[in-house]
Amino acid sequence: MSLLILCECLLLLAVSRVQTTEFEKVFEWKQISYADLPNERNGKGSAILFPRVQGDAENESFQPYNNIPMGATHYKDRLFITIPRRRPGVPATLNVIDLRQVVPGDRSPPLTAYPTYPINELRPQYEPDLRRLVSVYRTQVDACGRLWFVDTGMLEYPDNRRQVQRPQIWIVDLERDHLVRRFAIPESIVAEGVGMASITVDVEPENCDGAFAYVPDLVANAIYVYSMRADEMWAFGNHSSFRHDPTRAEFNVAG
Repeated sequence: MSLLILCECLLLLAVSRVQTTEFEKVFEWKQISYADLPNERNGKGSAILFPRVQGDAENESFQPYNNIPMGATHYKDRLFITIPRRRPGVPATLNVIDLRQVVPGDRSPPLTAYPTYPINELRPQYEPDLRRLVSVYRTQVDACGRLWFVDTGMLEYPDNRRQVQRPQIWIVDLERDHLVRRFAIPESIVAEGVGMASITVDVEPENCDGAFAYVPDLVANAIYVYSMRADEMWAFGNHSSFRHDPTRAEFNVAG
């Protein structure tokens, strides 16, 4: 926990230059904040999105130090930021910043749940609800202007890991902020969604319905392939090339 408390969360956007490689710091947060939390709108003043419920559920009151960004995707005038639920107290696992509304000079703008807070809200007792998001690591925008991501459906709380619901692929049309499709990954493909942190989409703009998505499983050392047209998924695994190479796990960027 001390690591989380001491961690200063940085969002860096790379800037390429001719003779050197540097990073320009665009946004940074010592503590994440959220815009327009529901309970703040209602005048309760506690900034609590999820009240404590009876039973074995955690206290899901907003806990700033537990909100650690893990992914960012820039598309047009918006920046999508993911905060997977690795600790309790995360109001929204998928968030957005409207860059047009950021006050000039504000290096730590608040996040807003995307598409809404209710869709990001956990149900009491962690009941499954495939219309809601549980935990998202990475997102990608394809050539057709659609946001793709995997909701692992899993809470990775210390000493309280649980698969709340089936992992799903979500596809959202960003021009209309309209859900295109949800695909629940069957148990025959994978038992838990914990290893599915990222997604890569292969599609041509003139053939948007023919998209293929590739989801690596960092735990099972497998790759899952999803066909949008067929609305089916296939698993490929048990090959040495799918395992991570420890010698390639260390990176040096700009010194």
